[in-house]
Amino acid sequence: MDKQKDAGEWVGSFHTKINLSQFIQSCCSVVEKMCMDLYSMAPKVSIIDTQNITMCYLPNHLEYMLIELLKNAFRATCEVYILNPEHAATDPSSSFTNTDSDTLSFTTESDTNNIQSIPFPAISITLSADSQFVGIKISDQGGGIGPKTTVSKVFEYSFSTYQDSSETLFSDAAPLGMMDQTSSLPSSQLAGMGFGLPLTRLYAQYLGGSLDLVSMNGLGCDVFLKLPIIDLHNPSLDIYV
Repeated sequence: MDKQKDAGEWVGSFHTKINLSQFIQSCCSVVEKMCMDLYSMAPKVSIIDTQNITMCYLPNHLEYMLIELLKNAFRATCEVYILNPEHAATDPSSSFTNTDSDTLSFTTESDTNNIQSIPFPAISITLSADSQFVGIKISDQGGGIGPKTTVSKVFEYSFSTYQDSSETLFSDAAPLGMMDQTSSLPSSQLAGMGFGLPLTRLYAQYLGGSLDLVSMNGLGCDVFLKLPIIDLHNPSLDIYV
């Protein structure tokens, strides 16, 4: 985000008026480019934001968390449907997103540049907010984490599924500010190191949020990111303001 362009909306390191659905779209564009470079295709994304949420948060932290979670969802969806085509949806409409008034259907170059026509199920992102927290749920149909891996295991540092796949995987712990670096992203950054989820949870907890994951083996994962409503008058935030 441009501090000079949005100077009136910054207080220290906090951006006070982040349009959450637009911010997520930007993160999706980053991950989609990585996905297109690796697989020549990418799933669509459906963003459901009935409240048109605007929030105050640290953009670098938010960007890091979202990109890491989206990388997992994109990769899982692509790999389960490329490596196991029998899982592909039999109903072609399943690859398209909802278009009701509360749903933002987000697609980019992958719609016209796909080399193959595999009916990916869309990744669904649902946003909600109350007086204390903002909730972000990312749901994919990428097969889940597998029966031999527990949810607690995926939050361990250095744990990665890299050794279990013949494909090059999306990297963990990508640098902050990824949105500005996609054009020069080296392919070597697409190898998993096992830091993405644990660091994302650490970033979420840093200001009082949380990260939870629910896996349904053979179907997919739901990831729940809960972030606090920031009160800039809180003395504990003086280091940022």
